[in-house]
Amino acid sequence: METWQGIDDFFASMNYWIDLQEALVVDRAVDNDPREFGKPYLDGNRVNIPSRLGPDKIEIYANYSIVYEGSRFAIKASGRGDRGKSYVDQVSGWYGCFEDAAKSFITFPVAGGTRQLLLNRTPPITSRWWSTPGLAPSWEARDGIFPGTEVAATEFYRTDQPSLHYYFDQGDDRTTTWLLNLSWDELLTLYTEDIPTAKRIPRPHFSDGDS
Repeated sequence: METWQGIDDFFASMNYWIDLQEALVVDRAVDNDPREFGKPYLDGNRVNIPSRLGPDKIEIYANYSIVYEGSRFAIKASGRGDRGKSYVDQVSGWYGCFEDAAKSFITFPVAGGTRQLLLNRTPPITSRWWSTPGLAPSWEARDGIFPGTEVAATEFYRTDQPSLHYYFDQGDDRTTTWLLNLSWDELLTLYTEDIPTAKRIPRPHFSDGDS
């Protein structure tokens, strides 16, 4: 598999959500501004997802990146938090391939964050996954160590491609196994459910979907 397989789908999905967030502001559909992210781009061994506003225009901000670390990918953040405290390359997750890291990033801070501001709830199907015992089909879990630390973690992996599709979590995040089994097109459909403004935004054509 190519190192950056899925990058065009990720860029297309990010651009869709950026356009949707702009439209939600125009429609006055949200009380709080959801426009957090700028356009993503590839720079060397990392895909950067910059903050829409720079440090000179906002108190609290984060610049995200998905970084290739030789054998796996890390989602990292650099920025400024509460009380002006800065942080650099803070790791929030490790994944076996770029596409899984990218799907995880889309579903949680981007799409999930937008839904939370707009509807104050997650998609119904996601709520059902949270209450469903066990993992998604073809996924299993084992004890591990969070990469780069000595902290205990759970490694979730697909049994058919365990060296490619896996991620580490310091809790018990089983929901991600269900989300990573979905195509880019299915993820977009799932997270735009019940958002009328989404119907006005042209859907991208994904490599694994029919839209």
